[in-house]
Amino acid sequence: LQQYVVSQIPQSCPNNEAELNMQLADYTQRSESLNVNIENLRKDISDIEYQIGVISHMRQLITKSFRTYLLRNAINFMNSRLQVYSNRLFSNESDVVFISSDSQKLDIYLGEAAYESLSGGEQRRADIPLMLAQRDLAAEVAGVSSNLLILDEILESMDEKATQCTLQLLEDQSADVESMYIISHNQYSLPVDSRIIVEKGLDRVATVSEIQ
Repeated sequence: LQQYVVSQIPQSCPNNEAELNMQLADYTQRSESLNVNIENLRKDISDIEYQIGVISHMRQLITKSFRTYLLRNAINFMNSRLQVYSNRLFSNESDVVFISSDSQKLDIYLGEAAYESLSGGEQRRADIPLMLAQRDLAAEVAGVSSNLLILDEILESMDEKATQCTLQLLEDQSADVESMYIISHNQYSLPVDSRIIVEKGLDRVATVSEIQ
């Protein structure tokens, strides 16, 4: 048996105590290094498990009821701002733009009339409070400040009184925006820095004809 055991020892195996001690020290150092790596990996696993737990919790929150809760609060805020802007634009107290919602859809009304049933001029007037209320919502929820307003033919199809009310509201709103562009086929008495006149030729190509 002794001869058999000796014969199984590799030729590279150290044959004295000093070499054995050196090899033991090397293995001990490697073992300690591996233990440190294992501990670091355990910490990484713990952090990842925590992050997974947070994500799972967030997924549970983003349910239909939670989305409904967020939407309801957003709509309530919008409606409060729509009330303010509608009072500025419409002389009739009952003419208030507001949003109605259920679990399936959102509906927009001006007073008792659905948005889809409004005339072109009424829809344009309703669009103004909606645009401004959305701007307020973005500022309230996300701190987003809109410094640019582009209003494309919003004054068309309005009578003179509606136009004046709209221009006055826009003039007030221009105080906290950097730039406001109003695109129209008509000229209005709204204080402006400049006017750009665009004309369409017989070839139906539009060119800038004048900058005032």
